[in-house]
Amino acid sequence: MGEHYLSSLISGLPGLELAGTFAGRSSRAVAFTGITMASEAVQQETLFRYQQVIQNAFREVTTPLIDQKRTREQLEAPETASGPR
Repeated sequence: MGEHYLSSLISGLPGLELAGTFAGRSSRAVAFTGITMASEAVQQETLFRYQQVIQNAFREVTTPLIDQKRTREQLEAPETASGPR
């Protein structure tokens, strides 16, 4: 009952109905902006984690390859230093 009374009171005053409509739309716009910003933050965090995963994957592959190359060079070094047998 109070809601009907308030609505009839507002409708009797020019301009207030428009202000109420604007306030409703404005609060929805603020909510939508907040949701959009949160969504973008999640997207940025996901991208950052994805980049970290890719960098770690390259590191996990590259490090053993470098170690293997160094080991091979160390094993071959005495042969070249002592000359042909």
